[in-house]
Amino acid sequence: MKSPRLLSLAISGAIVVNLASADIIGYWDFNSNDLSRFPSANSSGTMTVDLQPLAIASNVNQLGTGTSLNAQFGQPAGDALQYFSLGVAAETGTMEITGLDFTGMQDIHFSFDLSRDVIGANLQSYEIQYSTNNGGNWVAFSFIGEPAPIYTTLDLDLSSITALNNISTGGLRLQFVELLELVDVVQIDNVTVSATPIPEPSHYALGFGAIVSLAIGLRRRRRS
Repeated sequence: MKSPRLLSLAISGAIVVNLASADIIGYWDFNSNDLSRFPSANSSGTMTVDLQPLAIASNVNQLGTGTSLNAQFGQPAGDALQYFSLGVAAETGTMEITGLDFTGMQDIHFSFDLSRDVIGANLQSYEIQYSTNNGGNWVAFSFIGEPAPIYTTLDLDLSSITALNNISTGGLRLQFVELLELVDVVQIDNVTVSATPIPEPSHYALGFGAIVSLAIGLRRRRRS
């Protein structure tokens, strides 16, 4: 039988685990012929992609080679979103998601698999942005480093952006700018937006009660 102290610790641990679990808000694996997300219990958001190049040739398609690094729901590697350009003087590419419903949610995370093959000057800039009004305005969050030729999973913690908490009009965007490339291929796969539920007041009360119980148990043990 567990002692009162161990029981209190177990209760506290269970509360921490419960409050830390994340829900997937939206997921895109690009294994279909459109930008539809893989359905989940709590999914939202609409993705649009764009490439504005000054180049000989360019296109955005879903014919890239995918990966299973950040795959959700047991999905296979399949295909990937691919930005292809030939003879680039300058280009701007975007992948944006609007209509993200974060109602009752906090601690937003934005993760995806990213790779890039390039021949040329390799002048580039990759930036993560967010919106609180469905893309009406975009705010810079952070720059990310130069993508590698092999897939790397990027997991961006946006929990410090409290303006995204508990709203139904959230937006997230990856924007990149590149200059003077002979050949440039950017691939993105397994785009995942997740968040954790905002605890109900009863959860806080339960947690406080567990802490008080633990403190009383320790005090009694010291006296005995």
